Amino acid sequence: MQIGAVSYAQPVLQQRPTTSQGASDGYAGSTEQPPQLLSAARHLLKADGPLGQAFSVPGDRVSHFAPLVTRDAVYVMKDRLIHQYTPRGEFVRAFAGDHKPARLDDLLISQEYHTLYTLEQDGQSLWNRDVGRGGGAARKGDTLFIGGEPKVEAVDARTGAVKWATQYKEVTSFQVLGYAHDRVLAQSQGHVETHDQYLRAYDPANGKELWKLESKEIEVKDGHVFARTDRAGIPPFLGPKTTIRCLDQRGKTTWKVVHKGGDPLKWTAGPDGTVYLVRKTLEAHGPEGQKWSQPLDPKFDLPPVASEHGLLLASQDGSLLAIDAKTGEPRWRQDGLGEMLVTPEVGPDGAVYVKTREGAVKAFRPFDAGQLTEPVPQASVQVDNQKVVLNGVRLSVRNATGARDQL
Repeated sequence: MQIGAVSYAQPVLQQRPTTSQGASDGYAGSTEQPPQLLSAARHLLKADGPLGQAFSVPGDRVSHFAPLVTRDAVYVMKDRLIHQYTPRGEFVRAFAGDHKPARLDDLLISQEYHTLYTLEQDGQSLWNRDVGRGGGAARKGDTLFIGGEPKVEAVDARTGAVKWATQYKEVTSFQVLGYAHDRVLAQSQGHVETHDQYLRAYDPANGKELWKLESKEIEVKDGHVFARTDRAGIPPFLGPKTTIRCLDQRGKTTWKVVHKGGDPLKWTAGPDGTVYLVRKTLEAHGPEGQKWSQPLDPKFDLPPVASEHGLLLASQDGSLLAIDAKTGEPRWRQDGLGEMLVTPEVGPDGAVYVKTREGAVKAFRPFDAGQLTEPVPQASVQVDNQKVVLNGVRLSVRNATGARDQL
């Protein structure tokens, strides 16, 4: 399937450039308003809901991927496609993808099943590659590093031409996680019999493997590399021992946090390299040791989210708790947001994006002043013979046969 050209079995909205005539050239609302189109159009900029909700857009119930949020766009997975919205909830375009996409400078990386796509920011496809059960991407200059089966490749970011590729017999697939310490970092998956998973570091110039560490949970964030390693308790009644390690460019542990016991452990790393642990308490750790510890309501059972705006905790039954990352003190709490299946995302401006069980992605803006902002105005919707106008943005509609009605 070509990127940007989407075939549907139901009506689909695709953006077209606005003309000088705007919405007044014969597209005023008529008495005939197809309910399916009208409902779809209103959902693009829905403004009702909980107090302070900025917008809500539809998403997939079956997808367990949180939205991708950048400074100028929000990407939501729906119907095996990635739907792009502005930070105000305005629909922009849809393109192929059933994995969470990635923005790497001026490129957008999308993956649909075994195919990885590289696109311009306007959604135009540059090239694609069959990566099997692999995936993920990182970028350094004009080189893109992508995971595949069973290899890691360095390719030209604009053309896809291969610069180098690794080959393994004992590994089935790779997920490229990021670029840090002048190293390409990828997680390898072993054969079915072993289920071995390793963090591996490569020389970006030639693909030489420099080191590896067995680990199933890894975070590469703002130049920091963290890996979780587990060891069975000895004797067994002492429970397992879990260690979160901060790694340097040689793969050596510069500092670590050790967790002993059987209670579940969730963790994340902040942009400054602080490690936050959620167990029976909420804790912050750094190279010098524990920074603070606070009691925690056990209902907050999703992994924490750390950003430059603070620390965010969420519960599956629909509560959010904002924490001051420096002190551990709570800043605000909001309940009743709808059942959540995945950890929320925090945007660069502090907006919080929540995905509910029904698939909707809702945006809130609570971090700046401790309260939520005013919602955007309700979208105006006009329908005439299956043609839709949203606040002056002209759209084309694909009907049930796949044909497109031009505006």
